This record gives sequence, structure tokens and C-alpha cells, in this order.
Amino acid sequence: MYGRCFALLLLVLAPSLFAGCKVGPNYCPPTVPHACNWIETQHPRLLGQVDAPEEWWLVFGDEQLTNLINSAVDQNLNLKQACLRVAEARYRRGITAGGLFPQTQAVTGQYLHRQRSKNNANFAQGGPLRNFDQIALGLDAAWEIDFWGRFRRSLEAADGELDASLEGYHDAVVILLGDVANSYIEIRTLERQLQFAHLNRDIQQNTLTQAERKFKAGFVTELDVAQAKLNLHKTETQIPALELRHRHASNLLCILLGIPPTDLTSRICRTGIIPQPAGQVAVGIPADLLRQRPDVRQAERLLAAQSARIGVAESDFYPHISIVGTLNVESKNASNLFHPGSVAGVVGPSIRWDILNYGRIKNNVLAQDATFQRLAFAYQQQVLEAGQQVENGLATFMRTHDRIALLEQTVQAATRSVELSLAQYQAGTIDFNRVFQSQTEQVRQQDQLAIAQGELSKSLVSVYRALGGGWQLWQSGVPCETGADALIRLPDDSEPAPLVEDLPPLTLRHQLTTPQEIAKLQVNKRESVR
Repeated sequence: MYGRCFALLLLVLAPSLFAGCKVGPNYCPPTVPHACNWIETQHPRLLGQVDAPEEWWLVFGDEQLTNLINSAVDQNLNLKQACLRVAEARYRRGITAGGLFPQTQAVTGQYLHRQRSKNNANFAQGGPLRNFDQIALGLDAAWEIDFWGRFRRSLEAADGELDASLEGYHDAVVILLGDVANSYIEIRTLERQLQFAHLNRDIQQNTLTQAERKFKAGFVTELDVAQAKLNLHKTETQIPALELRHRHASNLLCILLGIPPTDLTSRICRTGIIPQPAGQVAVGIPADLLRQRPDVRQAERLLAAQSARIGVAESDFYPHISIVGTLNVESKNASNLFHPGSVAGVVGPSIRWDILNYGRIKNNVLAQDATFQRLAFAYQQQVLEAGQQVENGLATFMRTHDRIALLEQTVQAATRSVELSLAQYQAGTIDFNRVFQSQTEQVRQQDQLAIAQGELSKSLVSVYRALGGGWQLWQSGVPCETGADALIRLPDDSEPAPLVEDLPPLTLRHQLTTPQEIAKLQVNKRESVR
């Protein structure tokens, strides 16, 4: 009797005795190649030893851009999807954590009324009862003991996937910030181009009037009038095209803000002022990419999860040892159901060993290891591409600065050329061809200047986007919610299209924790498992 009790106690304590045994590799982050300094480190506009600002959009000094970014983070639907992916990973981790405890736990119940045939060959008078009732309640349980760390490795993989989903949310924030800033800059650039187009149209209209007056007076031929009309119509054709692009950019910004496409003029007036950054940019050092870039951190976390899956695959080489048990109470009537004499049960160890599946198990381990190596190279490639994106953005920023300085001088010269040519044409000292050429060049140079100013701002956005900045301010995340009531109230046809501040929030049934709280919960669960 004492021997049986000791054996049962040993089986119960087995998980603690073997808690430190885990097959498979222990994960160690791989080394990644990265430069010590940026290529443009010595450039006077680059502050390489100063950390990049988290609120990088503030360097533009544009309050409307800041308001749009805040609204987008609150309302963007892609960001809400990313947040819910974190919640999904959290719940899946909870499912995996359940494997550390009895995997099968089932309460059973049964009521039977049995009537035997009296004409049955095996039925004898005075033998077993012909009619009887049977009531039974029971509890079935099975617990596979984690001797080889199979369930703990599975939990490590789930932890890695949860971390990766959290970094995926952060990466979605970074992408959203860059998209909103680029869309806003594009809108302002097109407005600036439209300002130049309208200004040149007015100048060319006055020039056409002068040419027509001189032609009627007989001082010039009709060629001057035709050339003046050509210049004017070329400029006028640019205006609808620019307006169309402006509408497309505005519609894109609406989608980023999580609202239906609408006219944002009342929200962001047409100023035509392209937000320009300061002359210097702070970017830190290349090694910061490993800490700041969410997509790089996500790749590393997926690699950690895959390392744990190798251990899960290797655990199939060893026997699966379980404790199974059943506890029942059975009686012919309910009054005696819980009587001590109604108790029945069975408990004992069970073993299952897939010794004939060695080839399949081995190939599964090799496949998991190959996947790990592939993800390791993908992680290293991600770091290299991150550095390339920063370098490209910095090079564009530096060179565009120099180009704008030259374009500003060119525009000044073109403007002065138009003024002089018009005065000389009116005085009759030159023909209209000189006016035609100077006005054409003025239109082209002004358009190039506006485009370059927009490219300068976009290049800085690409730098901070490549550095992975901005997500730190929203790492706690927007509220993630689920439920059948997760519907957006769309406005009636009679209602005006909602502006950013008028968009109704999601009406949802269940309030989930934020990604930051999920991460804290994850750490607490790890400690409890250990």
C-alpha cells in the first residue's frame, strides 16, 4: 500500500522534478552586420551623435500636420487591425500555456433505463434484472508530463509570436506616421504648384492682351498672338491635372484618417506653404536601428519563436508520459449517487512512443532548423535594408538642400528675365520670341522649385521612417476591442460628411487590454511559468 502511494506521489511530482529538462537549442540572437557610422557623418547638416527625436514631425513646425497625425493614430482602421492581431496572439498564447496543466479535463454524466428481452437465450428467470435504471457522474483527466520541455518550448514560441505581433503594431504606427506626413506634404506641394500656375496664367493673359493690342495696331504679326496663346493654354492645361492630383492626395489622406473621402478644405485650408524642416537632422548611430526599427525587432522575435519550435519537434524523439485517471459515482437511483459505495475509478501512468516514425520526426526537425536559418538570414537582410533606407534618405535630404538653393536663384533669374523681356517687348526693342522663351522657362523653374521643396520634406520623412521613429509615443496602443457590435456608424445621406473630429468611435462589446499591458502580462506569465 505504501509503495503504491509513493509511486503515485512520484508521478505527481514528476513535472517539478523534470522542469529543467528541455530538448532543443536555447535561443541566442544572431550577430548582424551594421556600419559604425553613417556615410554622411561629416556633413555639417547631419547630427550623427544626437538621438533622433521621437516626435520627428515637430521639426516641420506645422501644427496642422501634428493634428492630422494624432487623429490618424486614433482612427486609422489598419492600425486597429494591427492592435487586434496583438490581442489574437495574446489569446493564442493563453491556449498554449494551458498545455502545462492537465490537457484533458472532462465532466461526464449519464442516465440509462435498461430493459432486457425475456426471450433472450441468455436470459434466465432469477438472473440479472430485466429492468433497471443507472445514473452515473464522472470526471476524466489526462496529463502529459512535460519531461522534455515540449509544452514549455511551445510557450516560448507563443511568447515570440506575441512579441512579434506587438512589434508589428509598432511598425504599423511607423508606416502610418510616414504615410500621413507624405500625403500632407504632397497636398501642400500641389497647392504650391497651383499657386505658381495661377500666377503664370495671369501674367501670360496680360501678355496675350498686349500682343493682341500690338497686332491690331499693326506693329507685330499674328505669330506673336499665336505664341502668346500657346504659352497661356499650356499653363492652363496644367491646372486641371494638378487639381486632380490634389483630389487624389486628399482622398488618400481621408482613408489614412479613417474617414470616407471628403473635402478637407475646411480642415486644412489651402495655404500652399510646404512644411520645411530645419537645416540639420539628428539621426543617432546605425546601431540604433536594432533598437528602434519595429520591423527589425519583429524579425528577431519571429526568429526566437522558430528556435523554440525546433525543440518542440525534437521532443517527438522521446516517449510521451502521461497520467490518466477517471473518477465515477454510479447508482441505480439518485438518493445513493453520492454514497461511498457508489464510487468507482481508475488512475495510472500511460506511455506513448512513436518509435516507428523516426524518419518523419527527423525530417520535421531538419525542416524546422532550415526555417530557423532562413529567418536568421532574413533578419540580417532586414538590418542591411534598414541601413540602406536611412542612407538613401540622408543622401536625398543633403543633395536636395543644395538643389533647392540653386533652384531659388534660378527662379529669381527667370522672374527677372520675364520682367525685362516684357518691358522690352512693350517698348518694341525685342520680338515676342524672347518673351515666349522667358515665360516658358519661368513656369518650368517654378514648378521644379515646388517639387524640390516637397521632395526635401519627404526625404526627411523617409529618414525618420527608416529609423523607425514615432511608435514610442503610442506603444501603449489605441484601445483594441472586439465583439459582434464592432460596427462603424456610417452617416446618413442627409448628414454632411464627417470631419476628423466628428468621426464616431467604434462601438464595441468587449474592451481589451492595450499592447503595452499585453506585454506586461506576457512577462508576468513567463515568470509564473519559471
